[in-house]
Amino acid sequence: MTSTNSRTKHREVERSLRSQIQAGVWRAGERIPAEHELARRFGVAYMTVRQAVGSLVTDRLLQRVPGKGTFVLPHGPNGDGSRAVPAAALLVPALWQRLDPLYLPDVLDGYETGMERLGQPAAVIDRVELVDGETCVACLVADREDSAIVERLKDLGCRVVALNRYQGRRAVPSIVVDNAGGTVLAVEHLAALGHSRIGFLTGWPDNVDGIERQRGFTSAMRARGLSPDMEAGAGFREERGYQGASELLARPERPTALVAASDLAAIGAIKAARDRGLAVPDDLSVVGFGDFSVAAYWPCGLTTIYQPRRELGEEAARAVVAFSRGEAVRDVTLPTRLIERGTTGPPR
Repeated sequence: MTSTNSRTKHREVERSLRSQIQAGVWRAGERIPAEHELARRFGVAYMTVRQAVGSLVTDRLLQRVPGKGTFVLPHGPNGDGSRAVPAAALLVPALWQRLDPLYLPDVLDGYETGMERLGQPAAVIDRVELVDGETCVACLVADREDSAIVERLKDLGCRVVALNRYQGRRAVPSIVVDNAGGTVLAVEHLAALGHSRIGFLTGWPDNVDGIERQRGFTSAMRARGLSPDMEAGAGFREERGYQGASELLARPERPTALVAASDLAAIGAIKAARDRGLAVPDDLSVVGFGDFSVAAYWPCGLTTIYQPRRELGEEAARAVVAFSRGEAVRDVTLPTRLIERGTTGPPR
């Protein structure tokens, strides 16, 4: 789906749900179908429905209750269908499909859980136009261009915290995952097993997380006197991992181990190895990044770096609520850790 079609579908689903609510298909206090069920009914992606429902939550037509579902509210806070500007909100990129497809739902779940614990509504928005200068915003930064959105929010007078590394020059606190530290852990693990020819499957060239993971890989390799020059891939998806691994494994001096910028790319790399007749981990060790559910359920278990996505969302909730109370918000770095499973071992 193109980005334009994604936005169009999001608006179509939102309009349809809004009209059904206003027509009384679901009464005030009644739970609407689950978002996965709505995605099936509308024939769209889960995140398209989640965005549409999020807009209706922001407009106070719906309310999410974690663990119970999404419920219809009276039409607007004053019963007249008017939209209330949220006091605190999580702003996600409109082009959310640029992110690892398993990434954003966990961040949202953590944010909603955190807001519930703090007794606040969990508003999730995708447009700056839905806030004003009184709104406290946690802005998810997927790439360098999103730093411009952070600055636009600052210009409106919003108190803003960036999720992921803010790239600009304004005074904006950031809540970040230690991406570079994660790939350092991966390299140290492989080096301890005896690997010296270690390759890296990179993320999207402009993605903040991918850039930091590549930086950590390079610094860890150089710290051990190893060459960091075996790099390929350029993406988080399976096909990118497959392509990058195929390129590196075709070299005369092929790597004996690969660090991937995501779990999905790591899975693509494993298939590329097997298509060349190589066994994992006997002929090639592979480390992913993310610890998504697929990592644990992979036949031999994927060795990976745990990425604290839900914790990122929970910290976002704490930050925007602290801002709303007039409290200071400081930079936070969330640690990563190695999860060792069955795709790494000593080189032959």
